[in-house]
Amino acid sequence: MLGMWVCCRIKFRRAVSCSSKRNRPIFSYFETKNRIRYLIGLGLGVLICSFFSSLLLMATRSLQQPFIKPGILPLICLFAGLGSLTSVLTRLDQIDLRFVNQLILISGAARPVIAICLALVVYLILDLKLLDIRFGIPTEQNQNSIFLVSAFFCGFSERFAQGILSKVGGGLGGA
Repeated sequence: MLGMWVCCRIKFRRAVSCSSKRNRPIFSYFETKNRIRYLIGLGLGVLICSFFSSLLLMATRSLQQPFIKPGILPLICLFAGLGSLTSVLTRLDQIDLRFVNQLILISGAARPVIAICLALVVYLILDLKLLDIRFGIPTEQNQNSIFLVSAFFCGFSERFAQGILSKVGGGLGGA
């Protein structure tokens, strides 16, 4: 029984090896198609986030003391979305999308949503000065620029936001 299983497994590996060499054009086709799906999902995610940011903008304008300045809220969402788009476009050829997967569209849409959520939290951390970060001589003009650059970095690299969140969590007694 074990010998038969080993024999079948060896034949299966040879068949996969031969079929993968013969089917490279097919894999390339699926990979290209899936990359397009991923980019469409990314675009849908940016649209979802634009809608979400407009809802947040309306909500902050109705508050007496908004927690986020209404003028900078759409810019934070835009810069986080741009960071996410830039990140994906710079490494799109390295993402392995050869196999058909129905979650590719959702995966692409989730990137900007996560980026914008992280960017808003990082904005609040920096605005409330929960973390002492200094970038040159602080003025009101470059303060908004710092928020926008940090939003872009949140979209470009989720590790940036995770680093800031872990420092704040560590300072508050969290893990």
